[in-house]
Amino acid sequence: MPWPAPLQPGEYYHLYNRGINAADLFYDDYDYWRFLDKYFQHTAQPIDTYAYCLMRNHFHLLIRVRTAEEQLEFIEQDPARVRDPGRVLSPSQQLAHVCNSHTQSVNHREKRTGSLFEKPFKRKLIGDLMYFRSAVTYIHWNPQSHGATDDFATYPYSSYGSFFLRKPSPLNQIEVLKHFGGLVRFEDYHRSIDLVIDEQLERD
Repeated sequence: MPWPAPLQPGEYYHLYNRGINAADLFYDDYDYWRFLDKYFQHTAQPIDTYAYCLMRNHFHLLIRVRTAEEQLEFIEQDPARVRDPGRVLSPSQQLAHVCNSHTQSVNHREKRTGSLFEKPFKRKLIGDLMYFRSAVTYIHWNPQSHGATDDFATYPYSSYGSFFLRKPSPLNQIEVLKHFGGLVRFEDYHRSIDLVIDEQLERD
């Protein structure tokens, strides 16, 4: 299988990956929350994140890759979240750091060795607004479509619930809600769709 094209600055992507040979990625609450913490620590500068969902053996992210100029602007505006001031970071390398750190943690705790994630991580280019909304909704519906919960809105390891909390978030919620037309329409869109997955979107 050919190696996928590099992530391009300024483009939107649906990223996803799973455990190698369908292995579990997350064993308990600690694993889920540690992964998210490491993800936002490592990717805040090179990546704008719009939605996420972590499942037992796979995960989904909706992102936009910042341009070099946007990364330098981010460094000036939010220095507390910058890992390496003055340097433009590779989004792929930062994602690799997240996965490597998670692998080391899980391998140590579970007394296993070797790779944990499939390589390379999968990616779908988001080409238009309709696909953006479909991807956000698909990601948030993932726990219900896989039978992990009866109501996707209650699943603790997706970004859906964070849109209804009045506190700072590492997600770019403003842009997401703008694309849906506000919080009410965001909720209505999620609640009114049929559970039919677009063929463009990844199926686990």
